Amino acid sequence: MTISKAKADYIRAMADGNGHIEPKAVVNEARDPRSILHDEFEWDVHKASEAHWMETARSLIRFVKLEVEIERQTILAPYYVVDPSRAPKSKRFIQLNIAARDQKMARRVMQDELDRIVAAIRRAQDVAAVLGLSDAFEEFLDAWKELKTKSERMKEEKAKAKARKGKGPQRRRGQQPELRA
Repeated sequence: MTISKAKADYIRAMADGNGHIEPKAVVNEARDPRSILHDEFEWDVHKASEAHWMETARSLIRFVKLEVEIERQTILAPYYVVDPSRAPKSKRFIQLNIAARDQKMARRVMQDELDRIVAAIRRAQDVAAVLGLSDAFEEFLDAWKELKTKSERMKEEKAKAKARKGKGPQRRRGQQPELRA
């Protein structure tokens, strides 16, 4: 969603002297039919309730988790993800274990996840820049990369040790994990 500069300026002008703004104040301002923000809201109570209920349902769907065991490690992942093959403007979800059965769909689901990660990182970089913390943010990213590399090395060493001891079959790269709902 994007808004015009005029609307953004109007909202900024509503902040108090300390830079705080309450969503309720924005809604109250927008109630006036002459407000520049009035058309951004659904004022039909039935339609607004329905939209709120749909958002609550989407939120509940996102909280359902899928338990997956991978190499004797249990992972708690979302049970549902946004269906990449949905029609435009559709909010349809698909079970993650069903998406995993179709490599093309799995790649599209993964791309959606990565797009959200990239967007979150870009947002964090922008926030860090405004706060004057870009260097600290970059240090954090470097530390995370180092930790990830160490973690991957430890995992590889653990797998090699298990293989030497003959502790069961190992899942190969690209092989689907066992999924349980």
